[in-house]
Amino acid sequence: MFPTFSGQNEFVVVQAVSPLLGPITRGDVVICIRPVDPSEHIVKRVSAVAGEEVLIFPTKDNPDLQKVKVPKGHVWLQGDNLLHSRDSREYGPIPLALVKGRVLYQVWPAWKKISHEELGG
Repeated sequence: MFPTFSGQNEFVVVQAVSPLLGPITRGDVVICIRPVDPSEHIVKRVSAVAGEEVLIFPTKDNPDLQKVKVPKGHVWLQGDNLLHSRDSREYGPIPLALVKGRVLYQVWPAWKKISHEELGG
């Protein structure tokens, strides 16, 4: 999630998924269970929600442009550092049941509110 987080010993305040702040929306930073390893948690930004389409640009492993529609009950997660992120481009849409909370603040090493705006948006 660089540059939002450095990945080195940060502490964050997380709101458990609940109706208090409304549903998970595009731009939210969330903590979820890693789909390929349930013993790990990941922090990623929601880049699309159910019903929205995502374009996946060609890579060395897949030379075709792909369009994916996020199904009901899922979100599309991406890291802020797209060139070095393992995210929905690898896992596909993530079930909302794996999303455990919305990151609100970083409290260590420096206090900052986590923006719910997409980078570059």
